[in-house]
Amino acid sequence: MLASILVLFLVAALLEYRSLKIQKRYREMISSAFLLAAGLTLGLLRLLHVDIPSPMSGIKMLFQPLSQLLTMF
Repeated sequence: MLASILVLFLVAALLEYRSLKIQKRYREMISSAFLLAAGLTLGLLRLLHVDIPSPMSGIKMLFQPLSQLLTMF
């Protein structure tokens, strides 16, 4: 299963990057490579049953002091 996912991502990336290189769209290549790597990493971690924290916990931690400050007034 893992090998088939990696091959699928590799084929999709090669097809996409070939056309982007012909059109000389280097910014799109870089941003696409970053998003593809992030998606592949998160997908593989999920496939391997690694606990990935929710982004909502980070948002709560960031805004909770502000919320407490506003409730005091």
